[in-house]
Amino acid sequence: MTAIATLPVLLQTGNHAGRPAASAVGSGALYNCTTHGLVYQQLAGSWGTWMTLPAAGFSNPMTTAEDIIYGGASGTPTRKAKGSDGTFLGVASGALLYTAVTDALLSTSDITTNNASTSKHGFLKKLSNTATDYMDGTGNWSTPAGGGGGGGSVVWLGRQTASTSASVDFTGLISSTYETYFWDLQQVRVATDGANMYCRMGTGGGPTFDSGTNYAWATFRFVPSGSATAGASSGLTYFGLDGAGAMDNGANSAMSGRVYLYNPGGGVLHPRLIWHTNCNENGSTLNLTTTGGGTYQSTTAVTAVQFLASSGNLTSGVIDMYGLKHA
Repeated sequence: MTAIATLPVLLQTGNHAGRPAASAVGSGALYNCTTHGLVYQQLAGSWGTWMTLPAAGFSNPMTTAEDIIYGGASGTPTRKAKGSDGTFLGVASGALLYTAVTDALLSTSDITTNNASTSKHGFLKKLSNTATDYMDGTGNWSTPAGGGGGGGSVVWLGRQTASTSASVDFTGLISSTYETYFWDLQQVRVATDGANMYCRMGTGGGPTFDSGTNYAWATFRFVPSGSATAGASSGLTYFGLDGAGAMDNGANSAMSGRVYLYNPGGGVLHPRLIWHTNCNENGSTLNLTTTGGGTYQSTTAVTAVQFLASSGNLTSGVIDMYGLKHA
């Protein structure tokens, strides 16, 4: 016959002081001691440790509604009170805390999944870096029919401000998009009395502004007391926007007007310039009005335009550039 083992009998549970004498219980009896967290067993007339009870159960550190528990020092369960409105649980300086979302925490990587679309709200998509583009109703960057700038065929492309400037240059704005360009000069002043206002063409990606003998032009200028012509059929090194009349640099003196550039792409038909300006004549208060036109005698495409004085700087003034888009 196989022997059947039986477990010891648990006598009782109590504190250490209440444990009975070993001689008062039978051999093998157990006593659960709540004082020391031990179970004793009587063997051979004395108490010995039969097993150590596990430590006390989990202690809940939460005290308030919507608290959470996280691991504190050495993993000790620790209470974390809820954050204030507008904050989110995250990590800052290696610590778990509630914090507000700032621009510095947002990723600016090229993620397109949250772009606005015809089916959902979202972020503005990455800019196209084209000045005349606008976002259309399909969520794409496009140039409105007739060009940017609110429709129509005239498109504003950029502005330059003279401020004791050796020149005012328009670069990176001439392309095959437009066949004609024009510039509005608004109260442009010269620093040197008697200086002339020049315009030169730039070529290449640099660009390189051409000061060679590739210009031909003719002007008619007039003041209340008379008129004169100026220019040459070839060999000039600039376009003369004041018709060689010389400008006054007084506090109330400046040039305003408009300059048109046709066929900047060059080729067999040379680029042509037409202008109409008004300024104060050197050394007087007389208004000097100039109408002129000319050709840039080169087959190289024009990629930039420069405005400058024959000597000295351009003290102040604003020049706006526009493109004329044909239907």
